[in-house]
Amino acid sequence: MTRFRDSSSSGGSLLSRLAKPLRRPNGGFVTVGVVVTTLGAMVATLFGIGAISRAVDLDDGNVWLWSGDKGEAVRVNASSGKVDTRRALPGGGGGKVSISQNDKNLILRNHDTGTITSINLADLTTSGAVSGGAGDAMKVALYKDKVLIIDNAAGIIRQVDPAKMEPIGTPLRFDGRIIGGKEFDDKGLLWIANPAKGTLMAIKPGDNGAGPSIDRTIEKIAKPGAELAITTLDEGAAVYDASAGVLTKVVGDKKDTIKVKVEGEPLLAERTRGDVIVITDKDKRRVHVIDGDKKPVTIKVGGTGKLDVALAYSGRVYITDNNDHRVHVYGVGGDSMGEITIPKTAGDVSIEAREGFLFVNAPSSARAWVVNSESKITPIDKAPADVIGGEDAKQPEDKQDQQQGNEQPGQEPDTQLPEVPIQVPNPNPNPNPNPQPSQNPDPPTEPSQPPNDNPVPTELPDPPTNPDPTPNPDPTPDPTPTNPPSTPTPTTPPPTTTPTPDPVPGAPVNAAAKVVSRGTVQLTWAPPTTGTVDGYVVSINGGAGVPLGKDVRSHQFTGLADGATVTMTVAATNSSGTGAAATVQASLWSKPTVQITGNSKTETTITVNLSASSDGGGAVTCTASTNGGSASGSCDKLTITGLAPGTSYTVTVTAKNDIGSSTDSVTVKTAAATEAGTVVCKNGPSNPNDDYCTREGVRTFDRPSQKGTDMGGAPDGTRFTGTCKVKGDASITAYIYNNNKTSDEWIKLTDGRYIPYAWFNLDGGTAAFNALPRC
Repeated sequence: MTRFRDSSSSGGSLLSRLAKPLRRPNGGFVTVGVVVTTLGAMVATLFGIGAISRAVDLDDGNVWLWSGDKGEAVRVNASSGKVDTRRALPGGGGGKVSISQNDKNLILRNHDTGTITSINLADLTTSGAVSGGAGDAMKVALYKDKVLIIDNAAGIIRQVDPAKMEPIGTPLRFDGRIIGGKEFDDKGLLWIANPAKGTLMAIKPGDNGAGPSIDRTIEKIAKPGAELAITTLDEGAAVYDASAGVLTKVVGDKKDTIKVKVEGEPLLAERTRGDVIVITDKDKRRVHVIDGDKKPVTIKVGGTGKLDVALAYSGRVYITDNNDHRVHVYGVGGDSMGEITIPKTAGDVSIEAREGFLFVNAPSSARAWVVNSESKITPIDKAPADVIGGEDAKQPEDKQDQQQGNEQPGQEPDTQLPEVPIQVPNPNPNPNPNPQPSQNPDPPTEPSQPPNDNPVPTELPDPPTNPDPTPNPDPTPDPTPTNPPSTPTPTTPPPTTTPTPDPVPGAPVNAAAKVVSRGTVQLTWAPPTTGTVDGYVVSINGGAGVPLGKDVRSHQFTGLADGATVTMTVAATNSSGTGAAATVQASLWSKPTVQITGNSKTETTITVNLSASSDGGGAVTCTASTNGGSASGSCDKLTITGLAPGTSYTVTVTAKNDIGSSTDSVTVKTAAATEAGTVVCKNGPSNPNDDYCTREGVRTFDRPSQKGTDMGGAPDGTRFTGTCKVKGDASITAYIYNNNKTSDEWIKLTDGRYIPYAWFNLDGGTAAFNALPRC
């Protein structure tokens, strides 16, 4: 029931030197020898282009995100939200890929093919691979130098070497399917639940050649056969029993339970960081927030459709709503704190807390957002042109794939994970942490060899069926005749002198392009280092060449379309011909882009957070407008004031520069108005009834009429907060008990009762009364 949006990619061949693969219909554990290959070539052939939504932590302060529309991974500085590297991953097709990483290895699992591959981060080469089952039930968990492969459907946990993907020790096998197992806790334990048994278990990876073992078993976490969901905590785990409506949290030797009713399908994040656990009731659009020992808070999220996973980060709850293209933001107490608006063109997003930041990534587009611990939302442009791998940067020369053989793109190793010897774990909560292998395990059909640069085939290839019938030639040369025939000596003609032509010139060097004004790009270059130059030829977008003199070093192209990306070439010429061309690109100035990244509101104001870029088209000004007011100025944040409480407004933001303008909009409802006041009923010796106020007090009713049900009295000085006003069925006077105040208006209180306005004085007087909306 836990869900996590992984990456997508398509695959190609890994095993260029592997002999005929083993085929075991009942499954088998077979490691695969893999030829060393560059990371770019490996990913291109194995995974291709997809939608990696999970961030991969490769360096402190930096994470990698997937940008599906460009088919590339980008490295993001989490603090600034800036991309400094783009890495294209060529290939085709689609598929899901999940990624795990430590400081030495990057492990990629293709959900469509089942192939699990390890990349050595020191030299970005493939160090090993294993082929397992396809689908989402197989998971890979990585903690430091320990790797576990979890088959949820079959109830099997195996340990492998993180580099070579070779099996380590004896696998664990459970009775029935298991859930969880995607993330370790901070103590290095992997938590799984067995719904069939109603148990929770902590799995510990083995050391010194031993396989995984059961570190702890918590019995009776739920009734056998119950519907369970699990999340891993910083220490321990939490299990939600949907059948009983109970959340059980296990930390150390302590087990706490709390009642939480989820009516639809419950979702828990794979990993919960911090003390706040969030359960998403996806079908009912509700989120339940469990903050330690406090009473659970239920957040009702407006809109339609099903919600996605939610998690807590830095005192707030972030709720993924891909159906409504938003990430809703609430306080842990249930107060709305705004939202992150996701453009429809960005596609679905996933959220994850990593390295002290929250990442919201739209893997199928160039959009992403990072949130810091102070709740600052920074948009991420995953496709900047002026970084390594960008359109305006010099591209590194790709290394050639070192594979050999006859594989075709998309080919996968024809091997499977092994059949595991049946081993039912000891229910003793303190089993031997290093269990010995079974005395009679299922032997593999064929021996398995570790991968290396010259892998040993798992099975010898068949001998050739069509040997070359051509015999070897006699190595002995023909004898030289002892008396060769005589040859007449030809007459030598007089020598002639042929002039040596100039070589074709090389390509011009240091070619560059710069946008100098609207619709105008200037191309500059330096002479080539080889060959003489008689002139140059420049062109744009493959059009006709423009000849220029040999001393010309620049040329301007004018009349170009706003926002267009153009490709320009310059080549040197001489009497021998035209040399190779130097090619550069440039993007023309364009109208600004603007995006509303979040919003907040009060009773009378709406504030929108913005992200705008000008792309060189001059200064950008922004205006936010509604049918109730407008505001202009900074393209970072704008606040519209003077609005009516409890009213929905469509806020349209316009960003404008010298080239043009663009807009974005969002609908926000202002907070409902409230006004505090005091019940006034003053007794006195001159009053007709000097005990009138103390005897009964001012009465409240269930509707704005004294004919309604009496809801109790309120003595003089009682404080209430009013939410709205409404006319009653008669005029009421407070006589001398409240300065002869007379009114037919009633005030609705926050608890739903009504009190006559004649007896209730608002702190703000008439202005406060006018500010209250009609009920």
